Amino acid sequence: MKLGSIYHQYLGTPVSRRTVRSLERAIEEATSVQPHVHRVRVQLRRQGLRSGTHLMEYSSLSEGMLSVDLAIRYGTTEVVAKLRYLDDLAYPLMYIEKVRHLRT
Repeated sequence: MKLGSIYHQYLGTPVSRRTVRSLERAIEEATSVQPHVHRVRVQLRRQGLRSGTHLMEYSSLSEGMLSVDLAIRYGTTEVVAKLRYLDDLAYPLMYIEKVRHLRT
């Protein structure tokens, strides 16, 4: 659900080469305050981004730009999940990479 909420909340956000890093950090910060989020890393593909220094020089965040790594901890369990856009499928795949039980 965390990956789905990131995906649906931020698609369409205006972004440029000048603002891409701050958008990555904003998504990470907003996600990290949610319950059970242990760590989150967001990377946006920069290819095709405009400079953003003049009016109308920005792009909209699209599904192919978003890459997210996320770790959720609940009790003694950690789930590592990822969001990757698969070009060959033309689909943003959200999946669980691993589940591990933490020592108490």
